[in-house]
Amino acid sequence: MPRSARSDPSVVWWVYLVRCANRRIYVGISPDPVRRFRVHSRRSSAHMRMNQPDCLLGAYRAGPFIRAVQEERAIKRLSHDEKEAFASRLRETEDWAALGDSVRVPAPLIVGADRC
Repeated sequence: MPRSARSDPSVVWWVYLVRCANRRIYVGISPDPVRRFRVHSRRSSAHMRMNQPDCLLGAYRAGPFIRAVQEERAIKRLSHDEKEAFASRLRETEDWAALGDSVRVPAPLIVGADRC
């Protein structure tokens, strides 16, 4: 993402949570969390090579870049169980519903599949 997107107040950034195959929960930000999850699925970073992504656990619109960064940092401080509970609440939001409907996320990539 170009630096200009980070400073563009019209770009809406999402905070997203990914469950990895080793049950760890990765927290990140992106203007397009589904696209970002697909990039993670190709194990494009050192973290994702070591922690294979399993499913997109939850996501919500945070607003401008700086707000998304603040939210991401706060969520990263939560315990594993707190992140699980938070993701569960996210899956009941309109943001989550809109995300799934608008991009037609394949079933194995979203929570609801037995493995997630």
